[in-house]
Amino acid sequence: EQLSVEPVNIELQMRVEQPELYPLSYGQQGLWSIYQLVPASSAYHVAAVYRLDGDLDVEVLHSAVQLLVDRHPALRTRFVQQQQELYQVVDGYQAAWFEVIDGADWSEKILQEQIQTRHAQPYDLEVGPLFRTTLFCHGATHTTLMVCMHHLVVDGWSISQLFDELFTLYSSSCSGATANLPLLQTTYGDYVRWQRQLLATEEERLWSYWRGQLPRELPVLQFPADRVRPAQQSLSGISHPIQIPPSLTAELRAMARRQGCTLYALLLAVYQLFLYRHTGQTTLLTGLPTAGRTRPEFSTVVGYFVSPVVLCTECNDSMLFHELLEQVKTSLLGALEHQEYPFARLVEQLNPPRDLSRSPVYQSSFVLQQSHAALRDSFSALSRTGIQITPIPLPLGAGQTDIALELFDGETELTGYFH
Repeated sequence: EQLSVEPVNIELQMRVEQPELYPLSYGQQGLWSIYQLVPASSAYHVAAVYRLDGDLDVEVLHSAVQLLVDRHPALRTRFVQQQQELYQVVDGYQAAWFEVIDGADWSEKILQEQIQTRHAQPYDLEVGPLFRTTLFCHGATHTTLMVCMHHLVVDGWSISQLFDELFTLYSSSCSGATANLPLLQTTYGDYVRWQRQLLATEEERLWSYWRGQLPRELPVLQFPADRVRPAQQSLSGISHPIQIPPSLTAELRAMARRQGCTLYALLLAVYQLFLYRHTGQTTLLTGLPTAGRTRPEFSTVVGYFVSPVVLCTECNDSMLFHELLEQVKTSLLGALEHQEYPFARLVEQLNPPRDLSRSPVYQSSFVLQQSHAALRDSFSALSRTGIQITPIPLPLGAGQTDIALELFDGETELTGYFH
């Protein structure tokens, strides 16, 4: 049953009763191919978990979730094959998956186990839904909110936007105000069409750049291993949390200023040095996920826009660190200027030797996540309703590459994971 709670008053897209059908983006095609190899893996399940302390109105929250599903076509999307062609289908209406579970007697260990279980729960990409909300109730004023999605329909940018809108809708309804959300005039289908038009005119230029940046024979990352590598990767893994204290974070920021670079470039150079020291390989390829939203009309569209670029770094024992940093800065600027070339298309063009035991092109990745200003504002609005919110880390049991360093810039300190 669809719940409606007044006075939520936002402009929504007109509902389309007939499903909309259109092709996948290149990024989605790449994810789909991986899904076919390991359909039971949760490596491409994305989730966020928050502890909510206060008198939560569950019915209002349910209504806010349904409004998100009504508002964003990506949350009503599933994937089908017709006549050997793959399409994504946007349903005109879909009841939000909203699960309420009584966990009043649970220990913290049981809660974590339940979160992990739901995060690993497989998706039926053809049937859907691919957007799930679960609320664990531990008492009158203590709940845990978990939202889990398949990466085919969202990215990190989308997750921040969805939570910003969710908490804005909830707060507005509780206070009797109008939720000030912009009317969505662009869809993910528009992005797919734009991407195809771009490649029709710019592919030769983009491909020429990447062909010149990457070696003819792509090096394979070889970390010292204590066991034989399996014939096919399982994407199973583990996450190890790391924390860089405020004092060292401040020193890193100061060093970046002295070197005339961003904190991102500095940390990326350090990561390249780390890889070199552990592998001894002089040529390193590292994947760098980018937001993929190079045009402003796509900034508020929920969907999978992530477009990894590949950084090629040359290292040797006689190189000074500032030389490595300059190389990374130059390569990074060039990569970002040519980031519109889809990685899945790059793999097709490079056509590396087929090896099911490894990720194609690169086997390590690096990302530095920035805090979302709008999300902080919605957190403040939520606190005014009497709800205090605390993010809960979600350790992952799967990995997309052999090794990845994911850092979060918390302004005063850096935290993150080695995956």
